[in-house]
Amino acid sequence: MKYFPRQTGGRTMAFLGKGFLRAVAKRGLSSQFVQTPFKSQRSLSSLDPLPNKLLQLPSALIKSTLDSATCFPQDNPHFSWDSLLACLPSLSSDKARLVLEWKLEKMLKGNERDYDQYLYLMSLCAKIRNASRAMHVFTSMEVHGIKPTTSLFNSLIHACLSSKDSITALSLFEIMQSSEDYKPNDETYETFIIGFSSLGNTDAMKSWYSAKKAAGYCATLQTYESLVSGCIKARDFNGADRFYDEIKSTGIMTSETILENLLEGFCRRRRFNQVKELSNLV
Repeated sequence: MKYFPRQTGGRTMAFLGKGFLRAVAKRGLSSQFVQTPFKSQRSLSSLDPLPNKLLQLPSALIKSTLDSATCFPQDNPHFSWDSLLACLPSLSSDKARLVLEWKLEKMLKGNERDYDQYLYLMSLCAKIRNASRAMHVFTSMEVHGIKPTTSLFNSLIHACLSSKDSITALSLFEIMQSSEDYKPNDETYETFIIGFSSLGNTDAMKSWYSAKKAAGYCATLQTYESLVSGCIKARDFNGADRFYDEIKSTGIMTSETILENLLEGFCRRRRFNQVKELSNLV
């Protein structure tokens, strides 16, 4: 299966506390380290009334309840779109889809022309791993005369990769390559690097990193965070070490995220001397 692009042509150490180092060391020694992304960190009792209500309602009543909340704000004085979005990961996939669908309908009915609003909506589709909903947002914009941009394509690619649909993501990239109005940019390559890093596909991740450099773009701190974390996730510890050496040679400030992943890698390999050396540097 093809995941790769077609080829076209002073250091500062972040300050970290000892508690952080102990936490990472303990995590690295665990038999299994699992992260569950996008899980709500708020208890249901702390949610605003409307989001909490949506959790209890059947899916068929979601849109009508949202209509009532916006048409009669006096009945929902604490209604907040932001708080509603914060609870999306707690909702079932069907309810989350309905909330985003409702929001899109309101935007289109109101003739919303702000690209940022659509980008935000597509990013939420990525957050709940619903690429088809992001595609619907994208095509609805086109139908209503809102022209695609590179940023919109990048957001759609992000949603596809978040949903593990790398084939569609690659197809979108090829469309961008052949276009005149929305060519791939630095963010496009970064999106693929981040996406494949999250998926633990280090071969694809490294290939897109090479493609980014071949396209004339430099690695950023975010790039290295994705590369190092992707290697650690895939247990490619030598790869993580090489990228860390590259970071030091460029003079880019090392971030807490990078150090956390490096320490995890050292602990998993039980290289306690390197853990101690890195701790002393910190």
